[in-house]
Amino acid sequence: MTDELKDWTSIETPQDIRLVVADMDGTLLDADSELPLGFWPMLDRLEQRGIAFVPASGRQYQTLQQMFARAGRPMSVIAENGNVVAVDGEVVETHGVNHGIADETISMVDATSEDLGLVVCGLHSAYIQRADAPFVAEASKYYKALTEVKDLREVLRYPDEKILKLAIFDFGDAEAMARKELGFVSDPYEYVVSGAHW
Repeated sequence: MTDELKDWTSIETPQDIRLVVADMDGTLLDADSELPLGFWPMLDRLEQRGIAFVPASGRQYQTLQQMFARAGRPMSVIAENGNVVAVDGEVVETHGVNHGIADETISMVDATSEDLGLVVCGLHSAYIQRADAPFVAEASKYYKALTEVKDLREVLRYPDEKILKLAIFDFGDAEAMARKELGFVSDPYEYVVSGAHW
C-alpha cells in the first residue's frame, strides 16, 4: 500500500458528519480523568457546524450531567455502559439487570473473603453498603449521586428504582477475583473487568 496514513483529526474532503460519539476514560479524558482544556472550544465548533457530540461511558448518568454542565444546556449522553440513553437531558431508554442476579451478586460480595465493595447502580442513584473512607473515595470518583444504605437488598425493593448494573471494586486484583468469584454469572449477563480494580 502506497498511501500514507493521515492524521485522524483531519478530514480533507467535505463530509456530512452529524454525530460524534466519544468514549470517556482512556479516550476523551486526560490522565487526571478531566476534560482537556481544548474540549469546550471544540464543542462550540461542532455545535456551530450542526454536529451533535455525545459522550458514551460506563459512568453514571448524573456524573456525566455534572461533567458537562458547563455546556449550559442538557446534553445527550450514553451512560452506565449503554444502560441509560438520554437525548437533550431526557432519559429515553434504559436497560437493567433483574433482581435475581443482583441478589446473587450481593450475596457473593457479603460472603467472600476478598476485599470488595459493591455499587448497585440505579437510575436515580448508585447505592453502597460499605462505608469506609477508602471505598467511598473510589466510588465517589464515578458516582456523583451516591447513597449509603444499611443493606443493598433494600434497594431491590425500591418501587421507583431500576437497577442498571452492578459494579464491584476490588482493592486487590479485579481480574483474578472475577475468575474466582463470578462463575455464577451466565447468559444473558456477563462481567467485564474495566481496569485493575473494577
